[in-house]
Amino acid sequence: MQKSDFKQWLIVNYPNLKEITIATTVSDAFYIFNHDLGINFQEILNGDKSLKEYKICVEKYLLNSGKEPGSRPSGYTSHLRYLLKYAKELGLTRVDSKLKTIKIQKVKSKRKPRTPYTDKVMSFIDIEDVFNKVDKDPVYGEENKAVKRILKKFPNHDSLEDIMCKISVIDVTHSTHVGIHKKNFSLVDLAKKIMAIKDIDKRIESGDLLLVDEIANINGKNLLSFASKYCACHNQMVYGKDDYFKYDSVVSKAIYYKGRNFVEYSEKLDEIIESKGLINVDKIREKLDLYYWYNNK
Repeated sequence: MQKSDFKQWLIVNYPNLKEITIATTVSDAFYIFNHDLGINFQEILNGDKSLKEYKICVEKYLLNSGKEPGSRPSGYTSHLRYLLKYAKELGLTRVDSKLKTIKIQKVKSKRKPRTPYTDKVMSFIDIEDVFNKVDKDPVYGEENKAVKRILKKFPNHDSLEDIMCKISVIDVTHSTHVGIHKKNFSLVDLAKKIMAIKDIDKRIESGDLLLVDEIANINGKNLLSFASKYCACHNQMVYGKDDYFKYDSVVSKAIYYKGRNFVEYSEKLDEIIESKGLINVDKIREKLDLYYWYNNK
């Protein structure tokens, strides 16, 4: 296999990736060929060794070389996975099930602990895969496109009826369950609250995180999921930006966050982006939301 051919495969299969991220993937994937790690590509390709074993070998190699492993073992491992995928498409591999990890025997008397999110192998290609799947999904993809058309048509907050319409659409498509609080406030009450917020359009465009809690708290209820998704949808779909995460209980569980503070929640996810080297990925907040939600729903 040649680097140039693998690079072309990435370009064709992942057209949204930037040139620098493709170059990183190629370099990391071919790391196994340029270093004496005690494990070779053919062993993994044939299923004799696993990616989990490869990650351990990389970590040991870096430590023995006097280097701090950091997130590099995870990065090299995740990118090698796509070289294996490429090799499989070429017909060079005879295995499927052993490419990911070694199977661990389940113990009936004890519940297997979840792997902390910081230890999970995750690359921008994994994230792009999920983003593309959701975008092409006949339900979720089409709903997102419909929401975008509606918000583009009614972008501002100067009409009570328009705001009520947008609340309803985002509530239904994003499962925020605003309607269960009807005894505490009506749709009109929520729309009036949003409409009354000074400079709300500018604040959404600028990515003001404090706006989420301001919208969320109404009559003793905390609509954190709705408020974050309302701000994120407008920020992403109207202004083409990526300043907000969408708070979701599925994502919250996946990253082990138990609080209800949106700024704190956002900081935790931003730390994941930085630790995984995903800062330069386009629309990373939108894509990371989808990645955790899609893989844990």
